[in-house]
Amino acid sequence: MCVSSTAAAKELNDNLKRYVESWQMIDSAQRLIILESLVTDPFYYDDPTTQQVTINSAKRLNQWIDDFHAQMRFENIWPISAQLISQIDSRTTERGSVFRFNWRISSHGTTLIEGTDFGKANKEAKLIEVNGFFGLPIPIKPVSDH
Repeated sequence: MCVSSTAAAKELNDNLKRYVESWQMIDSAQRLIILESLVTDPFYYDDPTTQQVTINSAKRLNQWIDDFHAQMRFENIWPISAQLISQIDSRTTERGSVFRFNWRISSHGTTLIEGTDFGKANKEAKLIEVNGFFGLPIPIKPVSDH
């Protein structure tokens, strides 16, 4: 089956929107079902807080999100809202897609953190990996000849 690049990009965008929304879902069992429909097995997740942890499946990511929710509750920062704050930039080839987008996590209208995620998806628009950076994107400056 040949899927047009426009259809593949739309499916990837839809999956990424659902991925971001999953970070605010309270029901862990329901979130796991959604994550399993969105990611490959294995799936890799990494951000600045995961240096000592291997997140290589939907189940491990779901547990990571549960732990994040518990931390937010402990710090009396609840409920949270996870949102896309940019368009999804992606490029699709015959091997799959690469993507990037900016996001924000907030609570009661106050921004807690913003960041940028980038990653890869397969030809079926399932996420293979997501790598996150905290903070707004750094503008890329031209390299000088000096």
